[in-house]
Amino acid sequence: MTQFQPGPVRFLLPLLALCLGLTVAACDTTDSSDSDDATGRLTVLLTDAPANLDSAIVTIRRIDLVPEDGEDGDDDGDEDDESEILRFPVEERPIDLLQLQDGVTTTLADVDVPAGEYEQIRLVLGDEAYVVADGERQDLQVPSGEQSGIKILLPDEVEVENDGDEIELTLDFDVHDSFVLRGNGRYLFKPTVRVQEIQINGDAMDMVSVEGAVTSVDVESGQLVIEDVVFETTGRTEFDDLGSLADLDAGDFVEVEGVVEDGRRIALEVEREDADEERSITARLEQVSPSSVTLLGVTVAVNAETDVDDGDLEDLDIGDRVEVEFVIRSDGSRLATEIDREDADDD
Repeated sequence: MTQFQPGPVRFLLPLLALCLGLTVAACDTTDSSDSDDATGRLTVLLTDAPANLDSAIVTIRRIDLVPEDGEDGDDDGDEDDESEILRFPVEERPIDLLQLQDGVTTTLADVDVPAGEYEQIRLVLGDEAYVVADGERQDLQVPSGEQSGIKILLPDEVEVENDGDEIELTLDFDVHDSFVLRGNGRYLFKPTVRVQEIQINGDAMDMVSVEGAVTSVDVESGQLVIEDVVFETTGRTEFDDLGSLADLDAGDFVEVEGVVEDGRRIALEVEREDADEERSITARLEQVSPSSVTLLGVTVAVNAETDVDDGDLEDLDIGDRVEVEFVIRSDGSRLATEIDREDADDD
């Protein structure tokens, strides 16, 4: 059995108008395979989507990187169950997610990772979480399962193959979905983190997500169509709250997160949602006109009531990564209610 002693991996955290360095302790891992000696750099960026709160505070105490075929159980204290997982403890401190906007970054960690393919990253939360709404602080309970790590699936291509390979990973800790306002005026903490962008040696992978109604399901071919966007499922597709693709029917409401590979949309994760959730598509713009936008081949109308984040429709360009929230009109067409720019390096 060999021991891997890591060097620095870089984790970056966008923070509005301020750069804060978060100290990283040693990475604990045991590797039971004889891999080659190549090491690469992993950069992780954290950002968030807007929300109507004064502050949204979380703490992160560790980042785990799971290799392909690594054990995927919960952290139950049995080190033999997850011996190949790379663990990077960080200095636990409060982080205001509402400050993680506009593409400002700061270093969270800096370590090397060994050669290999990686299928999952986890954010392990600390015990403290709270929001400030209308000047009032509400302390929140961190779900026990999330303390073992928020699991974020990675595409097949996330691999350190050659010495000096660089992987940059941008995560979106979505405040809107993570802090849910209940009928009694109190907030429920349901941590929601998505992959926003991955760059490998400077080349960006195209990450996409669609939330809405299932159009059709073809179990035999492994195809899932949601809001007229076709996804392919694979053996690595994770079905949250679902046993398999066969458990879905047309009309079910789901969220699909995926990656575009050689023109194919590969589903990484499929999660059942409540029917009253917002419909949305997050991807790069393919067409922009005064009356509509098109992304993933789906055209969504816009009008004077459409809220365009940080500007007007004319400020958007083809290739910009955006989230378009929309409603279905009586004629079956889609109308955008809000368009948010998602690019991590917005000016």
